[in-house]
Amino acid sequence: MKRRLVIAGVVLVALLTGGLVAAWLEVSSRLLAGVDRWAEERRQEGWQVQWSERERSGFPLAVTGLFREPHLEDPKGWRWEGEALAATIELTDWNRVELEGFGLQRFFWPAMPAAKGPAELQAAEKRAVLTYDERGRPATLALRARDAEAAYDGRRVSAQTLEADVTAPKDAARYDVPVDGQGRLRATGVTLPEGLDPLLGPTVTLLELAGVLTGQLPEDGALDNAALRAWAESGGILDVDQLSLDWGPLTLRGDGSVTLDEQDRPLGAFSLRIKGLPETVERLARRGQIDSGVAFTVQAVALSIGKTDPSDGRREISLPLTLQDGWLSIGPPIGPMPLVRLDPVDLGR
Repeated sequence: MKRRLVIAGVVLVALLTGGLVAAWLEVSSRLLAGVDRWAEERRQEGWQVQWSERERSGFPLAVTGLFREPHLEDPKGWRWEGEALAATIELTDWNRVELEGFGLQRFFWPAMPAAKGPAELQAAEKRAVLTYDERGRPATLALRARDAEAAYDGRRVSAQTLEADVTAPKDAARYDVPVDGQGRLRATGVTLPEGLDPLLGPTVTLLELAGVLTGQLPEDGALDNAALRAWAESGGILDVDQLSLDWGPLTLRGDGSVTLDEQDRPLGAFSLRIKGLPETVERLARRGQIDSGVAFTVQAVALSIGKTDPSDGRREISLPLTLQDGWLSIGPPIGPMPLVRLDPVDLGR
């Protein structure tokens, strides 16, 4: 009797396992067929979508497609290539896709000078999560990289961590111009390229920017000065909800907004809490970027009215900052006082 029960149990397990395998194979085949349909639809729109081979895994609760030597290029000429890309969908959540890149990633864009070669990204870890709404439209994209190094035109910049999040705006109704998206960028331990001689040192400890981009970029062509001009003329504004920067002696936190004026110079206003302002203007004065008398005034006022932050013992001052008429200026209680001249933004024509 006991032997029959054991045999029956083995048969039942085999049947259940076989059924689960068959179900997983069917589901994974349908999902990969969906990828093939998406690729074919893009090709009909003028995209290039290809890979050298594809494998699947993830049994029993997920489906992972491993695409070797993927290549993706849109009709405008933006292109990405990688050694391999894994895309995973949990069978309990079909609206979420986790992506992981392997090896060297290469990026190209329209009008890229052939002699300079592609931009390259190498990282110990490269992951992304893409989610869809109930209508099947992309809703959020979260990118994460660790120990990353990017290189282009012989220059290299590295970061301990990189994070980028793009989502739909929380309240698009408040804008009277098209809303391109809401996003957040955070980088830590950024080492700047050699040879730049940066004002505040070679390492940016923290850079964080979060906000909403309004306006409209042209759908065709390169991201150049003409595209930025069209964006500004469409009412384009970068509305910054959070700005954080730790760079050398400078620490600042704040918010504000920025666009471009008629001469493509930054135009905007920010409200900032600043630490390390005396040391920063001292370096500007040594570089000849501001007058030494202006630097002395800024230092004296900052030291006299700044408040000590008990968390780190540093002096902090709250200041409005404006970018207007080609000048970066600070306001009361020190100003109004122009500090640094602003050149037009130049992305190449």
